[in-house]
Amino acid sequence: MKLALFGASGATGHLVLEQALARGHTVTALVRTPSKLTTTHERLKVIQGDVTDPAAVEKTIAGQEAVISTIGSGSNTKHVTLYSDSIRNIIDAMEKQKVERLLCISAGGAYPGKDPGAPFILNYIVKPFFLKDVFADMARMEDAVKHSKLSAWTIVRPPRLVDKPPKGHYRQEETYCIKGGNKIARGDVAEFLVGELDARKYIRQGVAVAY
Repeated sequence: MKLALFGASGATGHLVLEQALARGHTVTALVRTPSKLTTTHERLKVIQGDVTDPAAVEKTIAGQEAVISTIGSGSNTKHVTLYSDSIRNIIDAMEKQKVERLLCISAGGAYPGKDPGAPFILNYIVKPFFLKDVFADMARMEDAVKHSKLSAWTIVRPPRLVDKPPKGHYRQEETYCIKGGNKIARGDVAEFLVGELDARKYIRQGVAVAY
């Protein structure tokens, strides 16, 4: 499959890139700093640019069959608009280029209000005091996806991402937070994203993945 990937130089994105190439996909990745991308492959095309630039985004998506976004705000937790700004550019380009399949990473904390499946610390400490702006922008991102004209989107909501070896097994539920599922390895999220490209189990759904 011809795949456009955003966030390929990030902690989760580079694992998605490796998974996609290992499974035979052809990947076009948009990155701000190509030197940060250590992976090289005959089926990898790298475009230098920014996801906030509509022209660069459309250039990346043109001719593709699917899109994966692993865009993250990094250490910036205040006045965050990157998730919603980038997804609007991606959706606009996909609609213009007639690409329907989109997978994007959100988070369990993007739920409105308090989630009964979320741990106490997320509902009452992390979300209101530390990641309020991040989760609010993720919610705006999700709304943009849900109200788009795309026919085959999937929103993936992991809990805390850890830099540990993947286990190869995890729970999946059509919700925001899986009860008791407080973490998952980035490698398992990458495996799920690339696998769901073809599996198409969660079309027009949001799905939580966690141990």
